[in-house]
Amino acid sequence: MTEPNNAIALNKERNIGSFYTSLQNFEDGQRVGNMISQSSMVPDAYKGNLANCMIALEYAAKMKISPTDVMQNLVTVKGKLSWSATFIISMVNGCGLYSRLKFKVENKGDLNNMSCYAYTTELETGDLLEGTTITMQMAKGEGWTNNKKWQNMPEQMLKYRAASFFAREHCPELLNGIHSSEEVEDFAKGSPLDNIPSLDPSQYEVVEETFEDAETIIEEVKTQVVQEEVQETVINDTIEETEQLNLFEKKAQEVKQENKTDDLKQEKISDCGF
Repeated sequence: MTEPNNAIALNKERNIGSFYTSLQNFEDGQRVGNMISQSSMVPDAYKGNLANCMIALEYAAKMKISPTDVMQNLVTVKGKLSWSATFIISMVNGCGLYSRLKFKVENKGDLNNMSCYAYTTELETGDLLEGTTITMQMAKGEGWTNNKKWQNMPEQMLKYRAASFFAREHCPELLNGIHSSEEVEDFAKGSPLDNIPSLDPSQYEVVEETFEDAETIIEEVKTQVVQEEVQETVINDTIEETEQLNLFEKKAQEVKQENKTDDLKQEKISDCGF
């Protein structure tokens, strides 16, 4: 019986695709990553950065694609990993599950009503698969049009977004839970929270004092409102009492006048000798 080739046996023992299953695999990954980080042909984010190269190698192994493809298309936007939309389209086209991804654009050129959806045919079943329809109204409502790309090339951005939605609906395993870079940019620009400037620690005390002043003002306003309500109540009560006094006085005058009339009648009767 022949002895197995040592190199083949070693490769079977190691799972070269995962760097975290053993110390040996991790060291192998480091050697590969270090070599790649020294290349002048990789994007700047990977030059001299072994950690970034290790992440790219891990995704490449997981997705069974070239590390170069990952490094060319995996970018960080607002601290989040993202794929370029063109890479998402190429992954759908190259996965072997579908015919080439196509796009249906309606109301072309109408910046208010233009829409687009991606579609293809599933090779195994022959079924027609359609993605979510992306409209300009949706883009405006979500704040995506704050990104100048939507203003300068709206049709292309509709296609990119339609492709991303299609992939998440029908083949999310290709994306590994990562959004497109165009989406991440739009989410960032569309969120009002991202427009809030960050505070320098030296400003915290000023902010706290401002809040304290605001609370004091609010309490003063509340006190003033209560006082005004009390004053209004007192005024209303005074007016009501005054009206009642006027009525009493008027009634008293009437009674006095009646008594005076009765006295005059009584005097006349007395004068007549009755």
